[in-house]
Amino acid sequence: MLSHLQILLSHIRFLMCTLVYGISF
Repeated sequence: MLSHLQILLSHIRFLMCTLVYGISF
C-alpha cells in the first residue's frame, strides 16, 4: 500500500513531466 508521501511524490513527478512537455511544445 502506498503511503501519502509516495502518492504526493508521484503527483509532483507527473506535474513536473507535464510542465517539461508544455515548455518543449
